[in-house]
Amino acid sequence: MIIKKIPADSRCYDTLTFFNAAFNVPTPGVYDFTNTAANNGVAILAPIHANAIYMIEQLGFSATVPEAAYLEAVQVQTTLSLRKAIDGQSILARPIPCLKYTEGAGTVQYFWTQAGNSQVMNVQDQLLGDFRGVLIQPPALVGVAAIRVAIAIRIYEIISRTWIINFKARNPMV
Repeated sequence: MIIKKIPADSRCYDTLTFFNAAFNVPTPGVYDFTNTAANNGVAILAPIHANAIYMIEQLGFSATVPEAAYLEAVQVQTTLSLRKAIDGQSILARPIPCLKYTEGAGTVQYFWTQAGNSQVMNVQDQLLGDFRGVLIQPPALVGVAAIRVAIAIRIYEIISRTWIINFKARNPMV
């Protein structure tokens, strides 16, 4: 776990999001997360507010099949991308690889939204996830009609004005 000092009045959100791929749908012979529309633009945290900074602290990843079978089946690496709904801006430098099952993997990633500023009034933003990748059906998965992936993310909403001002002064490019 990465330890980061944030204000005590910060709110913690433990999110759990599911992504699904059925065998042969929409692509014959594979479990296709990329071309399954329901795996793109999935709400992970909504709404996100303009008067806060958000910090992703932990990630977890698992699926409904044994880990060894999942790893054997990967044809196109499975990844999670995170973006804001209003502007589509990614909050990550690159997608997170989702191969080995993890629980509470430490990370620190900050983001915020411009929703509610003078250009984007009365619009609520949200954090969206896109899960991509393709799995084949090795012998261990014969008879498995669909694979469900679970992504758990711990996100803190930091609302302390003083902390936010100091953070933005130290991180002008974020």
